[in-house]
Amino acid sequence: MLRTQVERAQNGVRVVYVRSNHDDAAREFIGMSICRIEIRRQHVHRTADGRRLLLLHGDEFDPEVRCGRLRVWVGAGIYNIALQINHTIDCVCRSLGLNERSLTAWLKQRVSNARGMR
Repeated sequence: MLRTQVERAQNGVRVVYVRSNHDDAAREFIGMSICRIEIRRQHVHRTADGRRLLLLHGDEFDPEVRCGRLRVWVGAGIYNIALQINHTIDCVCRSLGLNERSLTAWLKQRVSNARGMR
C-alpha cells in the first residue's frame, strides 16, 4: 500500500497522508513531505464540483488520545517513583524476614480495576 502511494506521488499525483491514532510516530513529521507525500494532521479537500471537505481522524475529538502523551509521561514518572519505593519496601521486608511485596503489581491491579469501573 505504501509503495503504491509513493509511486503515485512520484508520478505527480498529490498524496496527502492524514495521521491517525495508530500513527503516533508520524506526529513529529506533520507539516513535512516525505517521498512527495504530504503529512498532515488534517486536510481540506476540494471535490470536483467545488465542495470543500475537512478530512481528519476521529481521535482529534477523543480526550483519551488527545491527553495521551501527558498521561504516558506522568504515568512513567509515577511508575519510576513506585519502583524506587518498591525497592525500599523489599529491602525492609528482607531485613525483617518477611516476604517481599510488589507495590508496582498492586498499583497496576488497582489502576486496571479502576479503568474497568468506567
